[in-house]
Amino acid sequence: MRVIENDAREADKRRNRSLMQRFATAFMAGDVDAVMLCLAPQFEWHLPDGKVFKGRKAIRRALDQRLNSASGPQFSNVTFRYHGDTVIQTYDVKIKGAGKKVRHTRGLDVYRISNGLIARKDAYWKSFD
Repeated sequence: MRVIENDAREADKRRNRSLMQRFATAFMAGDVDAVMLCLAPQFEWHLPDGKVFKGRKAIRRALDQRLNSASGPQFSNVTFRYHGDTVIQTYDVKIKGAGKKVRHTRGLDVYRISNGLIARKDAYWKSFD
């Protein structure tokens, strides 16, 4: 029994890593269609500014605006940490703020995976002036 349980956990880890790799690759490339394939139907996206997007249309619209905008955030130094069906991502982010001033900060996202798809993303950025 123990071996089967460990095998199942290892299979879940591989599945979650594969899912997050597909998601991250699509997100960084601005491929909204590929990102959408990684998201559960009930996906919720909680942004650092407190906005929450729910529903396929709202998510697609937000992704289109965020990923395909010249002034959208740019991410680097991305690291994923896997804890069962919870994934923690840390990264550097560069964004244009007020007056088009470029600002740099650190971010942390917490993902919840359900039935092999991303069900929730909570994004947190260190605040800056």
